[in-house]
Amino acid sequence: MAIWNAGTGTGTCSRWVSLTRIGTGAALLVLLATAEARAQLPGMLPLDGESWLRVEVVKPVFDSGNLTFLSSAINVAAFFPVSDRLLLDVELPFALAAVSQGPDRPSRTFGNPFVGVRTRPGDGGGAAVRAGIRLPLQIESEGDGFATGVGAFSDLQRFERYLDDYLSLVSAGTFGSALGEKGRVGFEAGTVVTIPTRSGDTDLWLIYGAGFDVSTGPVRIGADVEGRLLATEPGLTFGERSAHHLNVEGTLLPYRIRPRVKLGVPLDDDVRGFLSYIVGIGVDVPLW
Repeated sequence: MAIWNAGTGTGTCSRWVSLTRIGTGAALLVLLATAEARAQLPGMLPLDGESWLRVEVVKPVFDSGNLTFLSSAINVAAFFPVSDRLLLDVELPFALAAVSQGPDRPSRTFGNPFVGVRTRPGDGGGAAVRAGIRLPLQIESEGDGFATGVGAFSDLQRFERYLDDYLSLVSAGTFGSALGEKGRVGFEAGTVVTIPTRSGDTDLWLIYGAGFDVSTGPVRIGADVEGRLLATEPGLTFGERSAHHLNVEGTLLPYRIRPRVKLGVPLDDDVRGFLSYIVGIGVDVPLW
């Protein structure tokens, strides 16, 4: 199963949409509208405390603006220490959308929740691993699927958040290192396996990324490039089976409650044809 319409080479998103089972919602988004995207890679989360709650609101901005301003995805994640080096990682995604003109009703959906673990490298950096399962528990309101499309396009590198009737297995290795006195650099490589619970194909995705951040005064600023590649569909070019994003993020450091802002930009012409960029705000809150 391919991302792009490989048979025509037209660069549309029809095959990606087919894979994610959001064909109706995404097609309507293209026609009607026609976190951490992360500056810090998953192994570089600012977990200098014990337990953290992260809430972020992410809005994909399409070329045409027929969706209301509040159409966005909301991701709630929490990180709990199991030991000095092991963290429990849970996440619940939610999306909502409405069309600014027309009779269509607002659409809402709870995405597939995630439960996993990750190791935390030492203060000087080093290798770490993360692994988890995204459960096929998506609940969507009746309607045309606008919210599912908004959720999926808010972060295409993790579109399995809104992959209906699919269970996903996620695993990755990361490596981080100090970059001077105030900076960090990180790399990640791993896999996502999407398994149908009703009908469809099991697919293997390769995920990868590289990023850095630097602290300057009270602010930490970072950037990364993330990508994913479909490894189980033959006969495709690299461009047809992959997608990439550039992400930039800033975090305010001096306080225990840390506001965050971010900007994501798709790097593939096919996606940029209808999705201009992604903006988000969030906050990290220590639980105790």
